[in-house]
Amino acid sequence: GEDVTDLFACRTQFVKAIVDGGDRYYLDLYSLGDTAEWASQIEDYVVSVGTDASGALRSLAWQCPVGGVYYRRSLAQEYFGTDDPAEIAKLFASADDILATAATLKEKSEGKVKLFGDATQDIQYLFLTNAGGFLKDNVLNTGDGIRQIFELTRDFYDNDYCLKIRNDATALNAAILDGSVFAYCLPTWGLNYSIMPNFPDQSGDWAVTEGPYPFVGGGSWFGISAKTEHPEECYLFIKFVLTDPDFQLSYASNFGDFTSTKTTHATVAAYTEEEATAFAPFQFLGGQNAYAYWKSQLDKGVNNEAFSPYDEYFTNYLMAAVASYATGVLSLEDAIETFKSDCQDYAPEIDVD
Repeated sequence: GEDVTDLFACRTQFVKAIVDGGDRYYLDLYSLGDTAEWASQIEDYVVSVGTDASGALRSLAWQCPVGGVYYRRSLAQEYFGTDDPAEIAKLFASADDILATAATLKEKSEGKVKLFGDATQDIQYLFLTNAGGFLKDNVLNTGDGIRQIFELTRDFYDNDYCLKIRNDATALNAAILDGSVFAYCLPTWGLNYSIMPNFPDQSGDWAVTEGPYPFVGGGSWFGISAKTEHPEECYLFIKFVLTDPDFQLSYASNFGDFTSTKTTHATVAAYTEEEATAFAPFQFLGGQNAYAYWKSQLDKGVNNEAFSPYDEYFTNYLMAAVASYATGVLSLEDAIETFKSDCQDYAPEIDVD
């Protein structure tokens, strides 16, 4: 609590813990100006997550990290006869479709190309939000949706449908470079932080499509420190970043991030293919308007109740338990018990059935 900056940011995995901390961390943005007026321009789930139980708006994200399945167009053409995102989406429409797609790819490539690098994280991205996240009414979620993540990942490992390489490992980059991986499940930031800088020579050979359900992952949130001596200046900065149209369009076109402002979404999503190619991320996606895709996922609805104050830790516990089951170290029930025990040890105040 000493020497805290006037504004500070936090990752999505921590935002609920800080937002729910009342006046200890972030000021209420509603108390500082015309926030109610311009906050209506911000995506609903962003406002909902940044609002505490008392109705105070304490934090907002300048980005909407909507998820997607990023895939190689050349591999899609070779093994599925099309690189059209609408057609490729059918291959990821359900858990059964994903398994069938992985099997087809293994057969047609004679095992040389895997659907994912490591199914552990990819499957968690695709199914955790729809499963309801980690908590509901202070009870740890170990229901059917969570069990599906365990079982589907095990299927991938048992059948060699993935390379079993962690998504943050340099070996995965090498595998993508040599064409051994078909798809990469990531939020919006994955395009400009992971895919574009690591595979510049593959520009135009990528596209993005949807999985079974809309999901979000990661991202950054900011708010005004409760200890600031400059609340007015901080407020003006946040309002500028989130609402100034020139800044928003510049940020979207140059950096490629998906902003959290509805008007920017509508503007860029309506760009023609010719207009979209002026954006570096859209060039990388072969002219595909990524904003139109990302907006379509928001329009379907993001489960804002899937966020909890413990997401950073529970995510790690879940991935570790899933990996233990997928590799045969633990049985399904033992892996789930390990997940439950880890979560309970970290957060004794929650209920674990």
